Parts: sequence; C-alpha cells; structure tokens
Amino acid sequence: MRRLLPTLLVGLALAWPLAPHGPAAPEGALLTRIELERGRALFVDDTGVVPLERHAGPRSHTGPGHFELAPGSTAVVRWAGRGSVRVEGPTSLSWDELTAEDELRLRFGTVAEADLELRRGGARVDLPGAWRLELGPGAVNLRSLPVGGVEFVHHAGVAARASWIGGPGVSAPRWIGPGSAHASRARLSPAARPT
Repeated sequence: MRRLLPTLLVGLALAWPLAPHGPAAPEGALLTRIELERGRALFVDDTGVVPLERHAGPRSHTGPGHFELAPGSTAVVRWAGRGSVRVEGPTSLSWDELTAEDELRLRFGTVAEADLELRRGGARVDLPGAWRLELGPGAVNLRSLPVGGVEFVHHAGVAARASWIGGPGVSAPRWIGPGSAHASRARLSPAARPT
C-alpha cells in the first residue's frame, strides 16, 4: 500500500485539469495565432505588453488584440479556420474578438505590406487614411504608398467594397473585382477621397 499511494497521487495530479491563466475565453471564441518570422514585434492584450520572439514559437490568444511589428520584420497572424494575414513592418494591427459567426474586424494603424487570405466568412478592414474594405473569401495585398495611402490589389475571390469613412462626405462603396490589373487595383489615399 505504501508504494501504491505515491503512484496514485502522481496519477491524480497528472490527470487533474490545469486552471486557465487569466480570464476565461467566451464560449465559441476563435483562436488567434501570431508567429514572428523575422525581426521584432510586440503583442498587446488585456494582460499587458508581450515582446514576441521568433525562437519562442507562435503565440496563441483568444479575444481582441493589438500587434506592433518593427521595420524590416515579418509575421503571420492566423484565425483558426477563417484566414490569415502575413505582414511586413512597420505595421500596427488590431482585431476584435472573433467567434465562428462573426466577420473578422481588422484595423491597420500603419501598414508597410500585408497579404490577407480569407477562407471563410467576411472581413471588415479599416486602413490608414479613413478607408474601409469589406471583403469576402479571397486573397488581397495591401501596400503602403510613398505619397501616403495604401495600394489595394485584389488577387482572387469575391468582389470587395472600398469606402471612405472619414467624415461627413462618406463615399458610396466602390466595387473592386479580382482579375485584370486595371480592375483589381485601387489606390486608397487621402487625395482619392470623395469631395
């Protein structure tokens, strides 16, 4: 019996579920994974600021978050079963909490370059210069322009809508379809806003 008791205690300890760290994620919340490929980055959530390190592997998170990528750095942010965005710095990206029923809501404070792929559902992407993209499944590229604003290239998928949301002159959406170069590019800059 003396030998059996320590074995039982170790077995129970290993079988006991570990308590979650921090607040519990809402039921149905989708997992966000952030993987730093090169350079430096910071991740911010309700628990504080966390420097990301490439050798530490991907960071998993549920709920809203904010991500700052340094110049010359590269990272991938993935939402389980929904899509991903590969970003090059300097980039500042925030997102809302996401469940299986929600559309992905992204906000770029700055963006050097980003490749966004949506496999399921839709996304609302707010860009610098008060532009908003509404996307369905597909692949798009965003690239900062030297004169300000963002170039949008729609590679494949459902047609996207671009709207200027920066004030009382909110524009009617422009439809941007995939395909030929002239139809799939939109230069979204402050100078392009409606008057």
